[in-house]
Amino acid sequence: MTGVRMITGRHGPDVTGEAQLYETPQQAVRALCRADNWLRGGPRVLWDPACGPGAIVAALQAEGHDARGSDLYAYGARWKGDMALRRPRWRIDFLKTTRRQAGPMEAVVMNPPYGRGPDGVPRTETFLLHAMSLVPRVYCLLELGWLQGQSAARDSLLDSPHWLAFYPFRERLDMNRDGWDGPNAASTRKHAWFVFGREARPEGPHVRRLSILEGA
Repeated sequence: MTGVRMITGRHGPDVTGEAQLYETPQQAVRALCRADNWLRGGPRVLWDPACGPGAIVAALQAEGHDARGSDLYAYGARWKGDMALRRPRWRIDFLKTTRRQAGPMEAVVMNPPYGRGPDGVPRTETFLLHAMSLVPRVYCLLELGWLQGQSAARDSLLDSPHWLAFYPFRERLDMNRDGWDGPNAASTRKHAWFVFGREARPEGPHVRRLSILEGA
């Protein structure tokens, strides 16, 4: 089992414009790609609209997918993806993106922002619902506690037949805050990939436990 460390505290002074950037471990993305039948079905056109420096995009590209990234902030030379394949798009407000602008995207794969927007609605739900309005399928890395939170938007997602798959991790993920150089603190947070789509699965989501060792 991989030990988990969550970096706490504030960003260092060299990191600006990012409220809370916790990068997704690439082995968590690789484990998803190996477990999910749809992703295994061939190269897909995928989009991470909150990509940060591109950890998810880089892992998807390594798996052979046409993965693209955008973000509200600009990360410049810190980009982890393959510039020869796709250049990231900075200063893009995902919530203002239209279906026409989304173009050929087959799915969104993201670790969405947390917190609440100006309207008081949790940003995770806002990102998820908007993604579902743009593309046929959405993969979202969330804390397991998201299952127990309550909001009208969250209930509509979890109680609908459009919740297609649920992939909880056996281990806690090593998700460190970018730019923080202070002491680490042990974390009790647990994560899972939640998959939603336009198709319906009336019998409920497919469930499979994942291990980051599957994506090592």
